[in-house]
Amino acid sequence: MKNSAKIMTRLLFVSLLMAAAIGSTSGLSPALAGSPSVVGRWAVTFFLEPTRSTGATQCIVFTSVPGTVAGVPSSGTWTSPSFAGWSGQWIQLGDHVRWFGRTGTGALVTTESGNMENAGNFGGVSFNHFLSSTAATSSAGSWLARRVK
Repeated sequence: MKNSAKIMTRLLFVSLLMAAAIGSTSGLSPALAGSPSVVGRWAVTFFLEPTRSTGATQCIVFTSVPGTVAGVPSSGTWTSPSFAGWSGQWIQLGDHVRWFGRTGTGALVTTESGNMENAGNFGGVSFNHFLSSTAATSSAGSWLARRVK
C-alpha cells in the first residue's frame, strides 16, 4: 500500500511539472487564458456513492499562493470555515481543479477533482475521503460548487 501511494504521488508530481512547463512556454496566464479562477468562497455539496444521495454542504475558501503546488503559479491553499480544521492545497490547470487536504487531526485525508463550468460554478468529477491510518474509504462520490459572495 505504501509503494502504491508513493507511485501515485510521483505521478502527480511529474504531471504537475509537465503542465507547468507547458504553461510557462505557451505564454498563457496561470489558469490559462479565458479560464475562470477558483480563488474565492464556494458552497460545496457532496453527493455520496453508490446512490448519489446528497451529503454535507461545506464552505470552502480558495486563496491564491502562487507556486504552492510544485511551483505552479495557479495554485494555493484552501480552508473550510464550516468544518473546523479541514484545509489543504489546490492547483488549477486550465478549467481543471484538484484540491486535497486533511482534517485538523489528520485522521481523514481528502482529495477532490473537478472542472470549472463558469465563474460561478464548478463541478466535481470525483472525491474520495479516506482514513489516514488504514487508507479505507470513508466516503466517495461527486460534488458541485457554487460561488458565494
